[in-house]
Amino acid sequence: MIIDNVYWLQYFNHLIGDSADLFRMTLFLSDRFPWLLYALALCSMWFAGTPGLLPERPNGLLRNHARHITLLTFLAMPVLFVISKMIQKFVESTRPMIQEGLLQIPLSPKEWHTVVDSFELQGSFPSDHAVVFFLLATVIFGLSRVWGVIAL
Repeated sequence: MIIDNVYWLQYFNHLIGDSADLFRMTLFLSDRFPWLLYALALCSMWFAGTPGLLPERPNGLLRNHARHITLLTFLAMPVLFVISKMIQKFVESTRPMIQEGLLQIPLSPKEWHTVVDSFELQGSFPSDHAVVFFLLATVIFGLSRVWGVIAL
């Protein structure tokens, strides 16, 4: 049940499925919130570590090293997206969200059809959000084991 995506999709749909405004807001945020987290993580990584030549504690992180890792992370993103798009061409996987009768949709059929059309243009596996968060979690794990485990 922990990894059952359909269960969690239906659970959250039950919470927001009665209000068209809440449903629209959730769709809006679900598409933008991960990118905001990605930007915040990169900014945090940019300022991580100790300025200067020596870290504050043994095995600590120097700011120059953190900035180097941040730039590599930023540059790795387009490469991972290209790889992700190639995988999506070979692995057909429909999003559970667009399956008929699975969710309670408080939008007009015309409005929902527009949403479904936009989902069908995107690949489903691996999702762009999963690619972003896996990259960040991997990088954070390399910088700090404790924060990396939390991120994973």
